[in-house]
Amino acid sequence: MSREEDTNTMEPQTKRWKGSVCDTDSWVAYPVLSDEQSQDVELIEAFAAPIVNKKETSRLVRELNSLYPLNGLQHVKRVRAVKEKGSAHPLEVLVCLVSDAPDMKVLSIDSLLPFRWS
Repeated sequence: MSREEDTNTMEPQTKRWKGSVCDTDSWVAYPVLSDEQSQDVELIEAFAAPIVNKKETSRLVRELNSLYPLNGLQHVKRVRAVKEKGSAHPLEVLVCLVSDAPDMKVLSIDSLLPFRWS
C-alpha cells in the first residue's frame, strides 16, 4: 500500500507500547480485607409474622420500631415479600430479635405486641 492510499483510509497509525514487558505469572495476590470482614456472617434469631393487610404495613413498622428497635441492625429490612406462590399473605415483617422478646413460657404474636395486630 502506498503512502497516498494509506492517508485515504483515515485510520490512525498504531502507537508503540512504551511500558516494560513483565511476567504476569510472577504476580502474587494479597488479601485486602481484614480477618473480621472476611469471616462468616453471624446469624441472629428473630421472630417474623405475616402481614395480612398490606395497607397496614407502614403503621406496623412504625409501632414495631418503637417497641422493638433493631439497634445496630439499621441495614436490615424489616419487611420482605413472600416468595412462595399461592401464599395467603403477600408480606412478612420482622417483629423482634429473640433476645429482645419478653421472658414468657409461651410466646405468641399477641404476647409480643400490645397493639391490635392486623
